[in-house]
Amino acid sequence: ADFYSPTIGASSPETCLACPASSSSPPSSAAAAACVCSPGFYGAAGDQCLACPLGSYCPGGSAISVCPALVPESPPGSSSISDCHPEADSSPNATSRAEDPTTTPLTTDAAEEEEDRRAVDVLYS
Repeated sequence: ADFYSPTIGASSPETCLACPASSSSPPSSAAAAACVCSPGFYGAAGDQCLACPLGSYCPGGSAISVCPALVPESPPGSSSISDCHPEADSSPNATSRAEDPTTTPLTTDAAEEEEDRRAVDVLYS
């Protein structure tokens, strides 16, 4: 794991090449494309893996998800929605999207739409 060899039938470790940093591959991988980013990182298979940015979580591979609007904070390198922390809220009945099992994590497109809706609400309130 964490290596690949483009040499068919290779039996020597010298023919193995390392996957990019923060990625891994299954045993007997034959191409860099088999290397996928580890949780907390994102990027194209076989390419450079970048740390998940602030306000997002990355379960691994090329996936990057923005924290839900009501829980927008997560430290860089987060790998799960549970890393998204709710903003301080003084209302006693506040429930975050992360605590509500009926909600779905927002993808980048859905998060942008949610942000646009909030901007419109601010303009017209």
